[in-house]
Amino acid sequence: MQNLVRSLEEAGFEIKAIRYVSARTKDWMLWPLAALVWPGQWAYLRFARSSVSPTLRTAMFPFRALICRHYLVAARRK
Repeated sequence: MQNLVRSLEEAGFEIKAIRYVSARTKDWMLWPLAALVWPGQWAYLRFARSSVSPTLRTAMFPFRALICRHYLVAARRK
């Protein structure tokens, strides 16, 4: 995900939206584990210093990212 977003930005695209899709029934079985991991991940994303904007970091790593296998990135030329 991070490499794709970086490559798109370097190529002159602006990221408009990132959506995680295709959560399967068996993926939802990992929900309890994801619920345990999420607070630590959220705190790290919230307080870590990075060149990536906080809005984009939040879009790249929502709770749903821990459960879903696929994502869709919508971008357009700047």
